Amino acid sequence: MSVNLGAKVGGRKAFKVGESDLLCKNGCGYYGYPAWQGFCSKCFREVYHSAKQAQLESDALRDKRLAERDAALTTNAKHMQAFDKFAEKKKQQSSTRSKTVKSFFKKGPAIETASSTANSQATTSTAKPAVCQSSEFSEFLKTMKKPAAVDISQKMRTVIDKIQHHLELTPTEQADYIQDFYQSTHDCYESAQLFKGEDDDHAERMMDNVEKYIMTRLYNHVFGPHDEEHLDLSLQNKIRRLHWVSVKHLEVEIKESDSVMRDILDDSISSIIEMNTKRAPQDKLSCLVRCCKRIMDALSQSKNGPASADDFLPALIYIVLKSNPPRLQSDVQYVTRFSTPRRLMCGEAGYYFTNLCCAVNFIENLDAQSLSIPPEVFDKYMSGELSPDKPDDACTCEGLQLMYNKMSLFEDVRQYQDSLELNIRKLDDDIRTFAQKIITDIDHDTAATHDVLSMKPNIPGQQPDIDSGTTEMEMLPPPIQPTSISF
Repeated sequence: MSVNLGAKVGGRKAFKVGESDLLCKNGCGYYGYPAWQGFCSKCFREVYHSAKQAQLESDALRDKRLAERDAALTTNAKHMQAFDKFAEKKKQQSSTRSKTVKSFFKKGPAIETASSTANSQATTSTAKPAVCQSSEFSEFLKTMKKPAAVDISQKMRTVIDKIQHHLELTPTEQADYIQDFYQSTHDCYESAQLFKGEDDDHAERMMDNVEKYIMTRLYNHVFGPHDEEHLDLSLQNKIRRLHWVSVKHLEVEIKESDSVMRDILDDSISSIIEMNTKRAPQDKLSCLVRCCKRIMDALSQSKNGPASADDFLPALIYIVLKSNPPRLQSDVQYVTRFSTPRRLMCGEAGYYFTNLCCAVNFIENLDAQSLSIPPEVFDKYMSGELSPDKPDDACTCEGLQLMYNKMSLFEDVRQYQDSLELNIRKLDDDIRTFAQKIITDIDHDTAATHDVLSMKPNIPGQQPDIDSGTTEMEMLPPPIQPTSISF
């Protein structure tokens, strides 16, 4: 329904609604209702029934496809598990203990090829399937139960027990202890004679699984210490107060008017919010990489060309402001303290994480000079005295358009209320002034009347004594003097 604002009547705007806007959108002649999306009750039932039937058919088709895919994955997993058990049994029967240890740590060519392919896919825009990640980690857990991996298993149990039972350790001490464990485990791997023929990718995958296992077990003990909760609250409150910051303030070249662009930005926001749901540092960084790649896609499509690093950082700041991720400071500190050093020092994950740290630091210190606006305007925005300008309808979704329309109506009501309060105060002052004037006039007239009434009246038939010196004689009015009038 379209509502037009007419001329102001009595200090407020008049609302004019055309009769055509009240009719059903289906053109049946009956009146529509906003709760039924502009349709009448009859047309709404028909439209809703058709839409519901189409949705049910779509959901049924989707469930069928998901069931078929899950069945195929389950069948393949069973075949692979059976084959692995058979191969492992044959190796145990035909090899000595030393050969068993070597074959345990050295994967076959087919497995190495699959692992290399999975590792290369982690650097692309398509994320590694959750089923493959779960399968790889499950295999790692199985290998840790074997006699050949007793040394590594013992080290992991030691570091877990120390962190869980020594609650007096500070976050810095916990981080130092776990980083020392990473380094010692990596050194043992490189110095062992059995692993001389293994490549760096094999060592990196092994350290990734070790990190994931340890940090998943220790997550509740090391993530977000109580004495650092105020950092998360402070950052979230600062971001809430910066809700008015737009792409124009940050000079971000993103075309929000494009619906496809808005979908890309929504994906990036969902990815960075998902960071807090993960436990392992590598999983948190995977969410960040997904978010940043979607940002790069948005910049590339907006510029019709490759995006630069100077364009990326402001865009990341904008996404952080719009998403306001929960416990972002804790996530940053957690990854910094407990992630393997190699992951943060090189690769795209380390690059994107460095940019995220820069974005958080920029938001914490953001002021009027950072956005090139006057300090008084910045203060009014931060205090809520000023509201952001309403964007174009093409740049916002239906929900935001409705919100801004309501905000405009609320602003009109507020202005009318302010004008009404001003008029009330003025009327109250006028009433007080008028009442005081009435009281003054009454007092003056009362005094004058009292003087007149206090005079002694003339009694008929009695001549006043002109020669007497009484008060009544002194108060007589003066005689009337004759006046000549010319015609």
